[in-house]
Amino acid sequence: MFKQKILVSITLIAAFLAGSGVAGASGPIGFDLGGQTCDVVWGEELNPVIGTALGTTAAAVAESLAGGQTVGELANTTPEQLALQSAITTYRLEKIEEAAAGGTITAEQAAQLTKAVPLTVDHLMTNGGGPYWGLGMIGGRMWGHWSPQAADALNLTVEELAGRLSGGQSLGAIADEQGVGGESLVDMAVEKFEARLEAAVENGRITQSQVDRWSERLAKGAARLIYQTHPCL
Repeated sequence: MFKQKILVSITLIAAFLAGSGVAGASGPIGFDLGGQTCDVVWGEELNPVIGTALGTTAAAVAESLAGGQTVGELANTTPEQLALQSAITTYRLEKIEEAAAGGTITAEQAAQLTKAVPLTVDHLMTNGGGPYWGLGMIGGRMWGHWSPQAADALNLTVEELAGRLSGGQSLGAIADEQGVGGESLVDMAVEKFEARLEAAVENGRITQSQVDRWSERLAKGAARLIYQTHPCL
């Protein structure tokens, strides 16, 4: 299970790095900003699944997540939690089966993805949500992981942070308005990613030389992303 968590972390970091090189206008800390749109929009498919499990609408789900809640927080009781987890698991397994049947992935890849489903669903329940939900490769899957610390650093509640992000402000602009500065948020993001990378090194999943190369890109990627109003990974 721990090895699976490391693999998920590496996958998310790889997506973060791949999505961070977006060109655009120059930001306050000297990196290019992006004005891109997301080619992948997956919330439109998953929101109805969540809504059906909870007896509400897809629109209500989207609104609650954009307001700062995580997927797991949408369920108010243990039975709702279990129903939600089961619904998302079924959805994920069906998608894997469809991809294998259509030749998009191999049978071996399907087996690996199926094995990881319990972990990915648990991660989505705990961390998925926020204003960037459903966009791009990561699209809010990490919201619950970083938003409490970011909100605390900005002297805001998670709900206040989500509201300002949903209103069109970038994380960096909010930091500047709060007198915190974007650099401190970049440092926080890099520290969190590097901790995951170091754990991967200790478990032999990647090498220290890879960490050294990625660390510089992480800083640049984070600096770009925090000044995008709708970062899409």
